[in-house]
Amino acid sequence: MKTLYHFLFIVVLMHLLYNMPAVGQVSINNDGSAPDSSAMLEIKSENKGLLLPRIDYNNRPLNATTGLLIYVTANGPFGNGLYIFDGVGWLKINTSTYYLGQHVGGGVVFYLDPSGQHGLIASETDLPDYYLYGCDTDTIPGANGTALGTGATNTAAILAVCPTPGIAASVCDTLTTGGFTDWFLPSVDELDSVYVHQSIIGGFAPFWYWSSTEQSIPGAWIVEFDIEPPNVGWTSKNSYLNVRCIRKF
Repeated sequence: MKTLYHFLFIVVLMHLLYNMPAVGQVSINNDGSAPDSSAMLEIKSENKGLLLPRIDYNNRPLNATTGLLIYVTANGPFGNGLYIFDGVGWLKINTSTYYLGQHVGGGVVFYLDPSGQHGLIASETDLPDYYLYGCDTDTIPGANGTALGTGATNTAAILAVCPTPGIAASVCDTLTTGGFTDWFLPSVDELDSVYVHQSIIGGFAPFWYWSSTEQSIPGAWIVEFDIEPPNVGWTSKNSYLNVRCIRKF
């Protein structure tokens, strides 16, 4: 009986130790040395490295925490390699300088935020036709964003109410160009910024372009590219206009 009790005690103790959270500093090595006082985790080796998760950029974690590291093996927006999530977006390690007019990420950089590490990229060409905005009899909740950074939200809101193939938001959402699939229809302020930087992007027609910003039930905001300063107005969602898609980085 005493032997049985001893056995049960050992089983319970092992279970508790197995489920107990690790505390203190940790050193992984072959010499039994303690970790450096400044490190929670120290790995020592003379001939081995640390292997991070190796994944396609399109399969990256959607709800990443700041500081998360991955090694991208395919579809990296700035080439494959080591990427870190900085709380806003994914940055490639050792890629520190972006500039307006840079050909990268499937198009041309036309906007940079104050960090200089994130911004907007325009496709290098218009889509090869004229397109409707669509849903001229519907109000589209969430598609009234005007500012820089709202185009993707507007586009998603349009598609949620108006999933008609071939409308302006849809052709951007389904676009694959430059190796990227995350294109969207720009908001009116994003489209205005595209206009301002059209000389470094190139390929524009002297015509009206759709934004993703709804103005009213029958209308949406548009920008004319053949005059200076740009003519910003709105028109019926049933008009056929040019489309230039953009993406974030």
